[in-house]
Amino acid sequence: MPSESQTRQSAIGDEILNLRHVFRAPPARVFAAFTDPKLVAEWFGPKRTRVDVVELDLRVGGDYRFDMHMADGAIAGVVGTYIEIAPPGRLVFTWSWIEGTTQNSEVTLDFRAHESGTELLLVHRKLPNAEQRDKHGMGWTSSFECLEEFLQRGS
Repeated sequence: MPSESQTRQSAIGDEILNLRHVFRAPPARVFAAFTDPKLVAEWFGPKRTRVDVVELDLRVGGDYRFDMHMADGAIAGVVGTYIEIAPPGRLVFTWSWIEGTTQNSEVTLDFRAHESGTELLLVHRKLPNAEQRDKHGMGWTSSFECLEEFLQRGS
């Protein structure tokens, strides 16, 4: 099922991205794809991107760092801290690019049982502007397509 996107602005400088996607896999498997470093490296990031999981300390207050190797040779690093971990239903973490803005945004993932597998609701808050919201929307949508392919491979 394609991702559904909805965007809204809650306050100046606090853009919010909402995405919904249904995956044909149980919630525990989809949750693990976001929290197991070996699995994250298999799918995370937009299409034509390779990811190195530099750090993934899965505990409240633990940090993560992913380096995304883009098709054009550029490397984009993202870092953050886990705020809430409630397997297999919820994952909340901060998100900040190493290069560029130092503003932390916040990602909430809710994994809900669905007749087809798992309904994943993503809310990405505190984005600095509409342009960044839209870019993140494209990135997350492409990443969800990669995750769907990964889950269907049965890896």
